[in-house]
Amino acid sequence: MNFFQYNKSGVNYIFISCMLFYHLKRLITCIGLSLLSGLATAGYTHNAYTLTLAILSYTKWDSQKPLLCVLENHDIASIFQEEIEYKKTSFNVTSISERDLNNHKCDAIFFSPNISIIQQNNIIKNNFRPFILSFTENNLECEGQVIFCLYKRKDQYTFNVNLDALARSKLHIDPRVLLLAKNMEGI
Repeated sequence: MNFFQYNKSGVNYIFISCMLFYHLKRLITCIGLSLLSGLATAGYTHNAYTLTLAILSYTKWDSQKPLLCVLENHDIASIFQEEIEYKKTSFNVTSISERDLNNHKCDAIFFSPNISIIQQNNIIKNNFRPFILSFTENNLECEGQVIFCLYKRKDQYTFNVNLDALARSKLHIDPRVLLLAKNMEGI
């Protein structure tokens, strides 16, 4: 009889542990989503630009106003500039061409969708030490040199993190961003 009661208690313990884990996972996901949604301004839906600025705000920078370089797309740079002004964030943004990369000290780079994954990898490898925080919208597998890969799921933008590229970069990203990316995988 004691053996049966022990197993029954063990089963209850396992059941309770599973339920706690399930609810804890849901709580972490909710906290992560509220963290990200809290970064967006009321009245704005998440887009790749808002998401990029949110991630940038959770990065440790050496300069007071880090420079975000948008490669080969003046329109996207203008959208970033509007977001920066509206949210009053401390970033500078500029649109640059590939040939002008060496003339700017970019802290982060945003690749426009018209630049192929192969070009992105070559640009990072040839023009930057692996110390550039990079964003793209056209690398769903999030492989190669780019660190943050943004994509649209349902009606919201989300992201994957290339942990290999991040580790090589030696950049300091708040761990909550990495947890958020992991928790958003199941949504």
